[in-house]
Amino acid sequence: MRLTVLNVAATLISLILQPAGFFAAGAAEPASTNILTTSVHDKLAQTATSAIAGIWEGKAEGVPAITLTIKEDGDHLSGSVTFYRIVDDGSGPTVAGKETRDLINPKFDGKIFSYQVKGRNDDMINQQMEITGKDEAVIKMRRVINGNAEDVPIKLTRSQAQRSSAESERSVQVAAAPGGPVQANPLNAIDALVDDLVARDQFSGVVLIADRGEPIFKKAVGQASKEYDVPNRLDTRFNLGSINKVFTQILIGQLTAEGKVALDDHLDKYLPDYPNREVAAQVTVRQLLNMTSGIGDFFGPEFQATPKDRIRDLKDYLPFFAAKPLLFSPGTKSQYSNGSYVILGLIIEKIAGRSYYDWVKERISGPLGMKDTGFFEAEYPAFNIASGYTRNGSDGRKQDRWRNNVYTRPARGSSAGGGYSTAGDLLKFANALHSGRLTVPNFAATPAGGRLSQRDPDGLGIAGGAPGINAALDTGVAGRYVVIVLSNYDPPSAIDVAKQVRRLLGQTD
Repeated sequence: MRLTVLNVAATLISLILQPAGFFAAGAAEPASTNILTTSVHDKLAQTATSAIAGIWEGKAEGVPAITLTIKEDGDHLSGSVTFYRIVDDGSGPTVAGKETRDLINPKFDGKIFSYQVKGRNDDMINQQMEITGKDEAVIKMRRVINGNAEDVPIKLTRSQAQRSSAESERSVQVAAAPGGPVQANPLNAIDALVDDLVARDQFSGVVLIADRGEPIFKKAVGQASKEYDVPNRLDTRFNLGSINKVFTQILIGQLTAEGKVALDDHLDKYLPDYPNREVAAQVTVRQLLNMTSGIGDFFGPEFQATPKDRIRDLKDYLPFFAAKPLLFSPGTKSQYSNGSYVILGLIIEKIAGRSYYDWVKERISGPLGMKDTGFFEAEYPAFNIASGYTRNGSDGRKQDRWRNNVYTRPARGSSAGGGYSTAGDLLKFANALHSGRLTVPNFAATPAGGRLSQRDPDGLGIAGGAPGINAALDTGVAGRYVVIVLSNYDPPSAIDVAKQVRRLLGQTD
C-alpha cells in the first residue's frame, strides 16, 4: 500500500496524521453559494467578495487537498479549515475522512492571508496562503509518502468570487421585511448556522425564510451532484419525501367537498378490486387519512429487494403491503402508514379518471404556477434536480462516505411522497394556503358525517425524509414567518435546520 500524507506544515502532522492516509484541509463538500446582501450590509458584501472572503478550494491528484472558508465582517476575519484523510492503495487517492479546525488570528495584508490553527496538543500552528491572481492562491502543504516528506505547492481557487448580476440568484439574499425593518441579527445568525453545518458536512440544500409571504432570506449551499461537482442553487429541485402527503389531503378534501368522496365510506366502495377484500371492507377513508387504518408501510424487506425501476405507478406499491393482515383493528390505534396514502392516491385516480400525478398538476401545481414541481421518473433526464446522498450502507450501517441514493428510492414517487419541488414553489404553496386559495382539511376534527373543517394555514408544520432526502415546511413561525428547508442529505439535516431557524426567529418549540 502506498501511504500518502498531505499536510499544511511539518508541525501539523501531530494534528492530522492517521495510521493509514493523509488529511487535506477543506470545508465539507465546499460548494456553497452564499454572499450576504442586506440593505444595511451592502458595503460589507462588496468588500467581502472583492477581498479575501469566500471558499478557497485546492486539490492534489484530483482529490480535495485543502479548503479554507473565510468570512469577513468589516475588519474582522474568521473562518475554518478542514483536513481530509486521503488513502492511496495504488489504484488512486480517495478521501477517507476529514477534520475541521477554526481559524485563529486570521489576517490579510492584500497579498498574504495568514492564520493559526490549534493542534491536538493545543500547540499553535502557523500557515500562510499567498494570493497569486484573481481568485487564485497557493499554499504549501507537506506530503508524506512511505515516510518520506516533502513540501509541495497546492493551487487554490475561490468559488465564492464576485458574481455577475445573472448569477446573483444563487447567493444568500436578505431583504427588508414587508411592513417593518428586518431584524438583522437573527438572519445573520441563521446565515452563520448554515455555514457552520456546511463546514461540518452536515447540511446541503436550500433555506428560504419569508415574512408575510415575501422572501427575506435565501441561501443555497452544497452540491446537487457530487459526481459532477454541480452546486445547489436557489431554484434546484429537491425530493420532498412525505410533504406530498399534504397534497393528497388537499385533493381528498376537494373531492369530499364536491360530494365525490364520503369520509366514512369503506375502501371497497371506491376500490372494489383492492387485492385484500377483507381489509377493504373494514377500513374507511377517514382512517386512511388519520393513519388509524391498521394498514402497514410499503418499506420493508420486499421493497428493498425489488429493483426500484419497477416502482413507478401507484399500483406498483401495493405488493409490498396490500396482502398483509391489518396491524390492529381500524380506529383503535394510530401508526404512521405510507401504505394508507398510496391507497388514497388510488382512490383519487379512480374518481378523477386520470393519474394521481396529472391530478396534482391540474388541481395544485398548475393553478399556482409551481412550474418546477412534479413527480419525475428517475431514468429520464430532468433539469436542475438534486441527487440524494446518504451515509446509510446497504447493510444498514452508517458509512464514513456519501453514496448516491439511486438504489434506495423508487423510479417515481407516490401519493405518500417522493415528488420534487423548489423552495420558491413551496412558498407559492404556503401563500396559497394562507390566502385560502387552497385548504388543508382537518380530518381529525371533522365529526363523522359533518362538514370539513380547515387546518390553520398559519400552523402547518410538515416534513419528509428518507435516505438522502429531507425537507421541512413550516408556516406561521413566530406568528409571521414561513420557513422552508430542503436537503439532499439524510434526515434530520433539514429538520434540524428548521428547528434552529424557528428558535432564532423567536419561536419556542
